[in-house]
Amino acid sequence: MKDTVAVKILEEITLPRGMEIDLDEGWRKLISRQFGGSPGRGFNELIQNLLDSYASETPWAERRGEITTGDKKISIKDWGEGMDRSRLKYLTTLGGTDKNNDTSKIGQFGIGFFSIFNPRLGTQKVVVTTRCEEHTVRLVFTVVHPEKRPEIETSILSSTPDYSTRIEVFFDNAAAPGKCIDYAQKCLRYYPCRITVNGQPHMSVWEDAREMGLPMFEEGSCSGFLSGGAYFGNVDLLCKYEHIMDLPLSFLITGGYNVKHDLRDFAAKQVPYVPNTGITINCNNLSVTISRDSFSLDYAYSNMIGVISRALLKPLAAMIDSGGDTRNLILANQFILRDKISAWLKSRPEPSAEETLEQQVIRMLAKAKIYRLNGRKNDYCLADIYDLRSKDVPLFYAPERTNLNWLGGSFKHDFIVLPSPCTMSNGAPAFHETLFEAVFDDTVNLDTVKTSYHTIEKLVGRGIVDRESLDPSCQFVGERRLKREEQEMLSCIEVILNHQSVKEAIKKHLRIPVQSMTPVFFEVEGKSLTVATGLFNQDGSAFGSKPMANLEYILSEGQEPPPPAQQDVYIGLRVDHPFIQFLVDSHDPHKPFYMLTFLAHELALCQKLLVPYSQAYHFVKDRLAADMRRALMSVMLADIEQPQQHERIPDGTIFGTA
Repeated sequence: MKDTVAVKILEEITLPRGMEIDLDEGWRKLISRQFGGSPGRGFNELIQNLLDSYASETPWAERRGEITTGDKKISIKDWGEGMDRSRLKYLTTLGGTDKNNDTSKIGQFGIGFFSIFNPRLGTQKVVVTTRCEEHTVRLVFTVVHPEKRPEIETSILSSTPDYSTRIEVFFDNAAAPGKCIDYAQKCLRYYPCRITVNGQPHMSVWEDAREMGLPMFEEGSCSGFLSGGAYFGNVDLLCKYEHIMDLPLSFLITGGYNVKHDLRDFAAKQVPYVPNTGITINCNNLSVTISRDSFSLDYAYSNMIGVISRALLKPLAAMIDSGGDTRNLILANQFILRDKISAWLKSRPEPSAEETLEQQVIRMLAKAKIYRLNGRKNDYCLADIYDLRSKDVPLFYAPERTNLNWLGGSFKHDFIVLPSPCTMSNGAPAFHETLFEAVFDDTVNLDTVKTSYHTIEKLVGRGIVDRESLDPSCQFVGERRLKREEQEMLSCIEVILNHQSVKEAIKKHLRIPVQSMTPVFFEVEGKSLTVATGLFNQDGSAFGSKPMANLEYILSEGQEPPPPAQQDVYIGLRVDHPFIQFLVDSHDPHKPFYMLTFLAHELALCQKLLVPYSQAYHFVKDRLAADMRRALMSVMLADIEQPQQHERIPDGTIFGTA
């Protein structure tokens, strides 16, 4: 008995023809969900059938149709090829189509016609009248139940109509024709064909573009035009002139994956960035989904991105050649096309009649004079920089200009490039590092080199940096070797340094345990160095020989720094530094204040006890400078208010002693 039951179970689930399909359930889901949010969109499928009714070689401008509406009714006519028996059979077969191998046809899936039966439209009846093999055939689809397959009646008419095919749709919903027309208007905007809606010819975007003289392009299976005023670079994407979606160009380039929202999106596929430019592009062989609201990232897609890239070159060249302020635009596209610029610089082809538009743009970008070199007046281009630099020396550059005097300039270099920031389309992280590394291969960013010990070690190994310059040997200059003016300068500065407010400003911000502060002159071994100032212990060794972190706010929460030992601090002035010698020789009575203003800037630079150029560096430097200014002002005010407390320095300059 148990075996008999088991056999019946197997008989019920084992089907001789394999998997069964529940057509009623499939029909219900198809008509209600394909365009569930916008049931009127189903009428667009009938427009596609109209356009597909013409032979593939028929130009789009010669394909015509007619759409009319009435009371709870809409109809659509074409003058195409009509339908043969096989096509009529496919029309009555869910999923049946003869277009799936014809890339010139819009429809591919054999289900579009049935979208007009969406229950939300209230479709009651659909009448199809078409020419079929020298006869006129009529098919009537009658809806018995909104979610059931319609009943079909066929007949042959004795009369011959003046059209090829007409589809009439009757509704029980008075609003349904309006919904269909609304979506038809949107759909027809992109088809370059002749269609009238209730007797009025419909103008397409292609006709508008030609009348406005917009730049148009066509290449392979793609065609399109560019328009202005699209701030975000929007793209209207079409497939066989059916509108698929509109989206930002960055999303189209990346396929919507890992979008950065900056120039890296354009650089991913080397698509030029042309601001305020919209794109309408039709790709006939784009692989779209059944719902036609997405597409595959296949060869056709990649080819389309290439077509867009080439189409954008012409307006880019015009903008660069416009003579306006295009520095930001040029920088952005140098970043995007950096690899092509690098290849051009290495080959350096001469301009010729055979030069492509892309080669012209690359040459324009390589020769755009938008860069400054430190200490030089003229502007330079990438080609100039490429030719001027020594082949065995890195290209040094400083976008932030925070470390132009690194090691006092005592490193082997031709020049320092001072590039401008690029803010177009949000720029890109590590913008100049990425650009210069691609174009010049061997580069060093002076703004960041001081924190990259690996880079410094490599520079030392290559002989670009002398290891001695990283820790120069300094010696105090004895009083006997100093000129009278130099001795007087030291005396003046010492009076100011020992003013309580000045001393407190230095102690507070540099965290130096100061017992006394004495100015001294020093000299450096190695004449190529241009070190201006230094902080020294009594034995002449520089502060910071032993690394330590002395900022309270970089310590762990609740951890107190150890109490520092009081020290005698010597503030060193390089005896042969040009600016220092200029002040020594000056007869200005306030020159020690100028010197201290200079020191207020230099103290933070030479103070090695700070965590080297941490995020706190600029904070400390700014606070030190502000407090030093206040301290110096208080000293000068004391001179004015209490002249009786002044002492006279030998050269006749008067300073306060308080």
